[in-house]
Amino acid sequence: MKNKALLLVTVLLAGGLFLASCDGADVSSGGDKTTETPDSSTKVEEKWDVKYMDGDKVLHTVEVEDGETAPNWDPTETVTDKTFHGWYIEPVLAHEWDFDTPITADTNIYGKFTTFTEDTRTWVIAGSGSSSILKASNWGTVVNDNHKMTKVEDDSANIYTYTVDLFVGDQFQFMEPVYGEDGSIAWGAQRGAGYFETMTDDAGVAHFSGGGGLGGQSQKSNVTAEVSGNYTFTLTTYPDLDQYFDDETSNPNQNYSAYDSITWKRNGDTTEVQAQYEKDFYIKGAKITGWKDMLTSRNLMVPNDDRTIYTLSIYLEEGDEIMFASRFRDTATNEYTTGNEYIRGNMVTVGKDLVTGESNMKPLASGLYTFTWKYEEQALEITVDKDATAPWLAYDYYINGNFNDDAAWANKLGKADYKFTKQDDNKTYVLEKDITLKADEQLGIQVTPLGNVDFPNADGTAYTEFWGFDRVVLASGQDDFKGANGNSGNIVCVNPGTYHVSFDAYSQIITIAPVA
Repeated sequence: MKNKALLLVTVLLAGGLFLASCDGADVSSGGDKTTETPDSSTKVEEKWDVKYMDGDKVLHTVEVEDGETAPNWDPTETVTDKTFHGWYIEPVLAHEWDFDTPITADTNIYGKFTTFTEDTRTWVIAGSGSSSILKASNWGTVVNDNHKMTKVEDDSANIYTYTVDLFVGDQFQFMEPVYGEDGSIAWGAQRGAGYFETMTDDAGVAHFSGGGGLGGQSQKSNVTAEVSGNYTFTLTTYPDLDQYFDDETSNPNQNYSAYDSITWKRNGDTTEVQAQYEKDFYIKGAKITGWKDMLTSRNLMVPNDDRTIYTLSIYLEEGDEIMFASRFRDTATNEYTTGNEYIRGNMVTVGKDLVTGESNMKPLASGLYTFTWKYEEQALEITVDKDATAPWLAYDYYINGNFNDDAAWANKLGKADYKFTKQDDNKTYVLEKDITLKADEQLGIQVTPLGNVDFPNADGTAYTEFWGFDRVVLASGQDDFKGANGNSGNIVCVNPGTYHVSFDAYSQIITIAPVA
């Protein structure tokens, strides 16, 4: 409510008003009479209500004169059952109130108050980069004791700390690991760049930056190291005040907090030596790989000698959705980890009219696309041959392996029972006759030129490639097969049975389903 203190001073000197002098003489007319022009003036002083709030509750109200500042009222004597953390502009507590702000209207200032509830969650670091800890994490795929934050013993606060070596370009977040029945790890509540109280040091040097990652909210943004060093991070949590980005409170990955915070301290230089890596880029997409990281020769970009230019030619369907991800190879150990660099639509400098999308890209026509990634320029060039035919139509496909009591793989090529039949959509291939497998029997799909099933010709050109476990997508919970070399190599049967086999030639994804 607007309050006004009105001071009205009016002086009226009218010709019709007669005044008497001290001696009783008439001064309203005649030789001693004076006339003054009537005048009036009004002065208005305004004051505004400033309310100090705890959510919807008014804790205190003061009146502040227009243009003056509100006092930094201390609520600790009024609110004794909560911890006070400061005053904010809005109820979501995103921006602190500046007490140098002039008051020019009725104003609410919102307090940040917390109560203590013990946090029983486990928090870990997850990320990727040169740091050995992040390299082992591979974005939370692996969680061990080395990744877990340490909870400080405190009966009135939830404080977690973590010390780690970081190198420029390393990316990470802190998250709660959620374990599936099969031992897989999913991201639960996550605390990313949006929780950092500051990313610069006292001298104004940025040690960290935020952006990218899982989800569009700043709370879920990856943190990128801008200065190498050994750092200690402190995460403070208030679990009873957590909120959710949507109404689905059963999904922990939708969890966020307006109260949690992350602070950091640089302890000095790194204690470990930065590993040396070679970088690769590969395509993935909605249809071309089913968003699977399919690291096959078809999908990997080919680098030049100094890895400054990467190229890939691949047939894409109109409307598919694609992007390029990265992986790193430790040159000392030959180990691969998931990279934290991506090639997206906003990096296209040539061929912008061939795709849509600033993030993921969608081809505007089917055809053979050639992508050239100029790494130092961070520029992607695109060309397309719209007249190219689907390359898979030039080949025959056979199931091959040592099953059916026949260890000689070559005996299955050229035989109708083992040949895949192309369906009407010209990209789905089905093995019409189901196969019966014993435990440990191996198989795969042999790709051969149309009509040529020699195994092999003298010049080695009879068949082009063999598709193994790295192309297999199993149904949820299905564990009937494994790879002979981990996630690659021949497809190895784990559970004996009869199976139906098919594949999508466009994506090269193989489906193996048990026959009921």
